[in-house]
Amino acid sequence: MKHMSGVYSRPLYRLALLAALALFLAPFAYAHLELERTAPEANARVEESPAEIRLWFSERPLMFGTTIHLEDSARKLVPATDAQADRDPRQIFIRPRVPLRTGRYTVEWRAVAEDGHYIDGIFNFDVQ
Repeated sequence: MKHMSGVYSRPLYRLALLAALALFLAPFAYAHLELERTAPEANARVEESPAEIRLWFSERPLMFGTTIHLEDSARKLVPATDAQADRDPRQIFIRPRVPLRTGRYTVEWRAVAEDGHYIDGIFNFDVQ
């Protein structure tokens, strides 16, 4: 029997194998770090000063480069602890060092994923 070199040529076989591999791995490539929820929630009105500002993520962020900053309505930085991981490493939090007075507060955060990509965001809440 003659060898049919044109039917299974190496470049086409490799291309088909790479295409199949790419389709299989595509869902994993998009599994990036995402913010799932916060406490206080965005635009929440809380009755008293929260003891902590907490963020929940879809996966564990790296603490190196992950930050949470709290600002008052005059855009002044509120003294707080550095961002810390909880026992559940998908949760990070800060604790204000002073009670929050009545007013609007802004939380600016940045989280670094294990793959080096980062996400960031801002949300507000009010203390009544």
